[in-house]
Amino acid sequence: MVAPRTRKRPTKPLKDRPQKQRFRADRILYGRGRRGPRPKYDREVHPASIVAYFQGSLDAIQEVERVVTERGDVKHVQTPVKPPTISGWAAEAGVCRETVWAWGEKYEEFEDAIKRAKGIQEQVFLTMGALGAYNPNVVIFMLKNLQGWLDKVEQTHRGAVNLRFDAQDANA
Repeated sequence: MVAPRTRKRPTKPLKDRPQKQRFRADRILYGRGRRGPRPKYDREVHPASIVAYFQGSLDAIQEVERVVTERGDVKHVQTPVKPPTISGWAAEAGVCRETVWAWGEKYEEFEDAIKRAKGIQEQVFLTMGALGAYNPNVVIFMLKNLQGWLDKVEQTHRGAVNLRFDAQDANA
Protein backbone atom coordinates (compact mmCIF):
# COMPACT_ATOMS: atom_id res chain seq x y z
CA MET A 1 0.00 0.00 0.00
CA VAL A 2 1.34 3.36 -1.01
CA ALA A 3 1.01 6.29 1.33
CA PRO A 4 -0.88 9.22 -0.16
CA ARG A 5 1.36 11.96 -1.38
CA THR A 6 1.00 15.24 0.30
CA ARG A 7 2.11 18.42 -1.26
CA LYS A 8 4.41 20.22 1.05
CA ARG A 9 4.64 23.90 0.40
CA PRO A 10 7.68 25.77 1.52
CA THR A 11 6.71 27.92 4.47
CA LYS A 12 7.87 31.47 4.73
CA PRO A 13 7.95 33.34 7.99
CA LEU A 14 4.76 35.26 8.57
CA LYS A 15 6.50 38.59 8.15
CA ASP A 16 7.60 37.67 4.62
CA ARG A 17 4.15 36.65 3.39
CA PRO A 18 1.78 38.89 1.45
CA GLN A 19 -0.44 41.20 3.46
CA LYS A 20 -3.60 39.17 2.78
CA GLN A 21 -2.00 36.00 4.18
CA ARG A 22 -0.58 37.89 7.19
CA PHE A 23 -4.01 39.32 7.95
CA ARG A 24 -5.68 35.90 7.70
CA ALA A 25 -3.03 34.24 9.88
CA ASP A 26 -3.29 37.02 12.46
CA ARG A 27 -7.08 36.61 12.60
CA ILE A 28 -6.82 32.82 12.99
CA LEU A 29 -4.02 32.85 15.55
CA TYR A 30 -5.00 35.80 17.70
CA GLY A 31 -8.66 36.48 16.95
CA ARG A 32 -7.75 39.82 15.49
CA GLY A 33 -8.88 41.10 12.19
CA ARG A 34 -11.26 43.39 10.50
CA ARG A 35 -13.80 44.72 12.83
CA GLY A 36 -16.97 46.49 12.03
CA PRO A 37 -17.49 50.04 13.09
CA ARG A 38 -16.76 50.57 16.76
CA PRO A 39 -19.96 50.84 18.75
CA LYS A 40 -20.61 54.40 19.77
CA TYR A 41 -21.94 55.35 23.14
CA ASP A 42 -25.42 56.86 23.09
CA ARG A 43 -26.27 58.97 26.15
CA GLU A 44 -30.00 58.56 25.55
CA VAL A 45 -30.12 54.80 24.96
CA HIS A 46 -27.39 52.98 26.87
CA PRO A 47 -27.95 54.09 30.51
CA ALA A 48 -31.69 53.44 30.30
CA SER A 49 -31.13 50.20 28.40
CA ILE A 50 -28.81 48.60 30.97
CA VAL A 51 -31.14 49.45 33.86
CA ALA A 52 -34.15 48.14 31.91
CA TYR A 53 -32.29 44.88 31.16
CA PHE A 54 -31.60 44.26 34.86
CA GLN A 55 -35.06 45.46 35.92
CA GLY A 56 -36.63 42.96 33.52
CA SER A 57 -35.22 40.06 35.54
CA LEU A 58 -36.48 41.55 38.78
CA ASP A 59 -39.93 42.10 37.28
CA ALA A 60 -39.98 38.51 35.99
CA ILE A 61 -39.89 37.13 39.53
CA GLN A 62 -43.38 35.84 40.06
CA GLU A 63 -45.40 35.06 43.09
CA VAL A 64 -44.48 31.79 44.73
CA GLU A 65 -46.70 28.99 43.47
CA ARG A 66 -48.25 26.67 46.04
CA VAL A 67 -48.05 23.02 45.07
CA VAL A 68 -49.58 20.15 47.03
CA THR A 69 -47.47 16.99 46.92
CA GLU A 70 -48.83 13.44 46.76
CA ARG A 71 -48.40 13.12 50.52
CA GLY A 72 -50.53 16.20 51.06
CA ASP A 73 -47.66 18.52 51.97
CA VAL A 74 -47.77 22.09 50.72
CA LYS A 75 -44.65 23.07 48.81
CA HIS A 76 -43.86 26.56 47.55
CA VAL A 77 -42.24 26.64 44.12
CA GLN A 78 -40.56 29.61 42.49
CA THR A 79 -39.68 29.51 38.81
CA PRO A 80 -36.10 30.72 38.38
CA VAL A 81 -35.40 33.73 36.18
CA LYS A 82 -32.30 34.29 34.11
CA PRO A 83 -29.80 36.12 36.34
CA PRO A 84 -28.86 39.50 34.86
CA THR A 85 -25.17 40.19 34.29
CA ILE A 86 -23.08 42.92 32.68
CA SER A 87 -21.86 40.37 30.13
CA GLY A 88 -25.45 39.47 29.24
CA TRP A 89 -26.38 43.09 28.62
CA ALA A 90 -23.18 43.65 26.63
CA ALA A 91 -24.05 40.72 24.38
CA GLU A 92 -27.53 42.15 23.79
CA ALA A 93 -26.09 45.60 23.09
CA GLY A 94 -23.52 44.16 20.68
CA VAL A 95 -20.45 45.27 22.62
CA CYS A 96 -17.88 43.48 24.71
CA ARG A 97 -17.76 43.62 28.51
CA GLU A 98 -14.59 45.72 28.45
CA THR A 99 -16.39 48.36 26.37
CA VAL A 100 -19.11 48.53 29.03
CA TRP A 101 -16.51 49.14 31.76
CA ALA A 102 -14.71 51.71 29.58
CA TRP A 103 -17.99 53.55 29.03
CA GLY A 104 -18.56 53.47 32.79
CA GLU A 105 -15.20 55.11 33.40
CA LYS A 106 -15.67 57.70 30.68
CA TYR A 107 -19.33 58.71 31.13
CA GLU A 108 -20.64 59.55 34.59
CA GLU A 109 -24.30 58.89 33.75
CA PHE A 110 -23.42 55.41 32.52
CA GLU A 111 -21.40 54.72 35.68
CA ASP A 112 -24.50 55.63 37.71
CA ALA A 113 -26.60 53.33 35.52
CA ILE A 114 -24.15 50.46 36.13
CA LYS A 115 -24.38 51.06 39.89
CA ARG A 116 -28.18 50.99 39.76
CA ALA A 117 -28.05 47.83 37.63
CA LYS A 118 -25.72 46.13 40.13
CA GLY A 119 -28.13 47.03 42.94
CA ILE A 120 -30.96 45.41 41.02
CA GLN A 121 -28.73 42.41 40.33
CA GLU A 122 -28.07 42.03 44.05
CA GLN A 123 -31.82 42.15 44.73
CA VAL A 124 -32.48 39.44 42.11
CA PHE A 125 -29.90 37.11 43.66
CA LEU A 126 -31.17 37.73 47.19
CA THR A 127 -34.81 37.23 46.25
CA MET A 128 -34.24 34.12 44.15
CA GLY A 129 -31.92 32.68 46.78
CA ALA A 130 -34.39 33.33 49.59
CA LEU A 131 -37.20 31.75 47.57
CA GLY A 132 -35.06 28.69 46.88
CA ALA A 133 -35.06 29.07 43.11
CA TYR A 134 -31.25 29.27 42.91
CA ASN A 135 -28.75 26.94 44.50
CA PRO A 136 -27.59 28.62 47.75
CA ASN A 137 -23.92 27.97 46.92
CA VAL A 138 -24.35 29.71 43.57
CA VAL A 139 -26.04 32.69 45.24
CA ILE A 140 -23.21 32.99 47.76
CA PHE A 141 -20.60 32.71 45.00
CA MET A 142 -22.30 35.33 42.83
CA LEU A 143 -22.80 37.80 45.68
CA LYS A 144 -19.17 37.46 46.76
CA ASN A 145 -17.76 37.84 43.25
CA LEU A 146 -20.16 40.29 41.65
CA GLN A 147 -21.27 42.37 44.64
CA GLY A 148 -18.17 42.29 46.84
CA TRP A 149 -19.78 40.53 49.79
CA LEU A 150 -17.46 39.10 52.46
CA ASP A 151 -17.72 36.23 54.93
CA LYS A 152 -15.94 38.12 57.66
CA VAL A 153 -15.93 41.63 58.99
CA GLU A 154 -12.62 43.43 59.10
CA GLN A 155 -12.09 45.23 62.37
CA THR A 156 -9.49 47.87 62.96
CA HIS A 157 -8.25 49.32 66.20
CA ARG A 158 -7.14 52.87 66.77
CA GLY A 159 -5.11 53.96 69.71
CA ALA A 160 -2.19 52.65 71.66
CA VAL A 161 -1.85 49.46 73.64
CA ASN A 162 0.25 49.81 76.77
CA LEU A 163 1.75 46.70 78.28
CA ARG A 164 3.16 46.81 81.79
CA PHE A 165 5.38 44.14 83.16
CA ASP A 166 6.14 43.78 86.81
CA ALA A 167 8.97 41.93 88.53
CA GLN A 168 7.03 38.65 88.60
CA ASP A 169 6.65 38.69 84.78
CA ALA A 170 10.34 39.42 84.29
CA ASN A 171 11.35 36.21 86.10
CA ALA A 172 9.00 33.98 84.12
